[in-house]
Order: sequence, then C-alpha cells, then structure tokens
Amino acid sequence: MQLVKNKYYLSSLGKETKLFTYVAEENRLYLLNDDELFQPTDFSTLELLLVSQKLEHHTNIDELFDPSEFLVSPFNDCDRFISGSYFLTKQQEQSF
Repeated sequence: MQLVKNKYYLSSLGKETKLFTYVAEENRLYLLNDDELFQPTDFSTLELLLVSQKLEHHTNIDELFDPSEFLVSPFNDCDRFISGSYFLTKQQEQSF
C-alpha cells in the first residue's frame, strides 16, 4: 500500500517512475506495474534502469511538491475526491 501511495505522490512530478520492492524472505524483486500489481522482475532490470537514469539535483526537495495536489476537500473538489485522487491525513486514516 505504501508503494502505491508513493507512486501517486511521485506522479505529480510528471516524470516516468518505476517502483520496486524487495522481499527478503523470498529473495525476490518486484516491480509495481501500471495496474498497481506487483510483477516479479530481476536485478538486471533494476540495474539497467539505475545506470541509464538522468539524475537531477535539487537543494530543497520539498519545493517540488505542492500539498494542495494531495490534500483534497470533498466539498471543494468533488471529482478528485470521488476518483480517489487524494491522500488522507494521519488523523483521517485513524478515524477509519
């Protein structure tokens, strides 16, 4: 679930992202695909992506993200709320 949240958060940058997770108990690497499902992949795929990526340097990463993109009011932005395009605050998550 956390990786899906990260995917949503990073998508606001308008850059292509690839998200991976490693399961130590299985010694397996997985890629989160476009359908938000984990598909097994290999380390050579990850290595190729790491080596070929174009790096960007930012002095303040917080400037890249606008909280208004993620914190949505059901009253002010009904369409985004209904489509699930938002994050809940910690307090909102705990009340569910």
